[in-house]
Amino acid sequence: KIIEMILQQIESKALPSQRWAINLTPASLQQNSFFIWLERVLMRNREVSASLVFELDEQVLQHQRLTGKRLLDMIRRCGARSAVSHFGQGYGSFQLLREIKPDYIKLSGPLVKQLEEDSTSQQFVRMIVDLAQRMGCHVIAEGVETVEQKQLLESMHVDGIQGYQVAKPGDFGTFKGQAI
Repeated sequence: KIIEMILQQIESKALPSQRWAINLTPASLQQNSFFIWLERVLMRNREVSASLVFELDEQVLQHQRLTGKRLLDMIRRCGARSAVSHFGQGYGSFQLLREIKPDYIKLSGPLVKQLEEDSTSQQFVRMIVDLAQRMGCHVIAEGVETVEQKQLLESMHVDGIQGYQVAKPGDFGTFKGQAI
């Protein structure tokens, strides 16, 4: 129901240049009927599908790698994009990046939070950004709350940021016209 509502809202608001992220739950990976339904919905709405980015949490993908890869491959075939959220929580992140090949990775908020004080975390993020971008993957930093974090991430060539520094969460109905 939520996905159908989002698709209807996007179509009715005529927001062609925006990308919309939809977080998928771990339960969605365990329902073949969901895969079939989602594929039909996305194929029926190709123009809207092109503006969607489906997100799955890194830990979920680590535990359900084959099913997650199958879902993300199907999403890509339908014209939508994929993202791995909360990325960079361990060394398994790199293997996941290689296997899943998402369109986006979203750096974990706790990793971003410690960047200013921790040079090791800065090196880790630089390594992630370099590797991801060489693979054609965009890097978004989650949980950016200060101007200093934003500037540091920009100097590391992160593709985008998300967090209170950009905007506080809001209602979809009031969003049109507020894009940055």
